Amino acid sequence: IFLFSTCLPKEGLENFAEAVGHQCRPGTIIITTDYMLPLEGKVSPVEGDDRIPFGDFRISVLEKVDGWVWLTGGASTAFIQRVEESMWKEGQGPWDRPIIPVEDVAFKIAMAMESGELTDPDDFMRRVYNDMVFCGFPRRFSRFYQRWLDGKE
Repeated sequence: IFLFSTCLPKEGLENFAEAVGHQCRPGTIIITTDYMLPLEGKVSPVEGDDRIPFGDFRISVLEKVDGWVWLTGGASTAFIQRVEESMWKEGQGPWDRPIIPVEDVAFKIAMAMESGELTDPDDFMRRVYNDMVFCGFPRRFSRFYQRWLDGKE
């Protein structure tokens, strides 16, 4: 796996390392630029799905190579790393995303609104619309969002 990590924030590196620790088998080689992945961490449990394993992962650095990169116009360091421990299980296959009942989703939204976590309805509606577009919902669903936007003016 190659990750051009020169411009990635620390949180992005940590999230990527967690994904590697969750999905990659031990022995997988990862090459990053300028920043190495955290060498150990925890794969967090997936809320609402206890089938997916979680726990500790470990990555080691095999080699550090310095060189010139025309794309950045300067010196750069490549870190060659290897997954030592992960959540990989031989023969596990892909997991289906759990189907969360609509009632549970609505309850979580209501609780977030009551607790003050969901304080920006514009942001919420924008995210719902983006999810609808990303998931390929029919075009007619976007009319609701447009009516909502028109009512904001």
